[in-house]
Amino acid sequence: MSSTLLIALFAFLFIATLITSIFIYLSMKRVIETRNFEKENMKATYDQSRKDKIDLEDQLQQLQNQERTYKVAYEDWKSKYDLLELKYTNLRKEIETKAGSTAIEADSDEKVFERQRDSKSEVHSITLEIKDILNQHLEALNQIIHPGRKSTKSHTKPAEPLHWILGIDQDTSRILQNNGINTFERVSKLSKAEVRKLKTQFEEIDENIIESWPLQASAIIRSKKLDS
Repeated sequence: MSSTLLIALFAFLFIATLITSIFIYLSMKRVIETRNFEKENMKATYDQSRKDKIDLEDQLQQLQNQERTYKVAYEDWKSKYDLLELKYTNLRKEIETKAGSTAIEADSDEKVFERQRDSKSEVHSITLEIKDILNQHLEALNQIIHPGRKSTKSHTKPAEPLHWILGIDQDTSRILQNNGINTFERVSKLSKAEVRKLKTQFEEIDENIIESWPLQASAIIRSKKLDS
């Protein structure tokens, strides 16, 4: 009886030890799996943080490059503005000198007028250049505020040579294009209200010539169709 009891006790202890070992093994396995899962999460978080850091560094570099570009553009704009102010001052002095003069010959009057006209043309050209620079800055700022948005200029229809029309020179053509009038078809469809507005905007151009712009544009369109 004692041998049988000992064998039974040994078997019980063996089974209990086996069950306990299996339980401990499963518990340790779950702990290891949990640790591995946490490790993978930490690694993924680290990789994401590293990627975010690289992206932020790239954005910082881009902002620094844009800042340098803006500084150069600002200096360029400032020099043009200073030149414009100098031209305006000289032009004003010439006008005041002309107004205060009482005995100037006719040919001198013509020369002074030509100089004034050239000065006005140069000032106007500089003004357009400044406007182009400001438009470039606005476009750059728009890309910063709305990254990925396509530029509105990419959808603009290519401009046609509006200076073919009598009364429209290169400068007038650029102003019209900035107002969205950049094709002969658009000029041919100008309304009466738009023509009146153009008369006010271009006071130096004869009103009859401005009124003829739609007819001239229509004639150019017909001529191009006949040529094709």
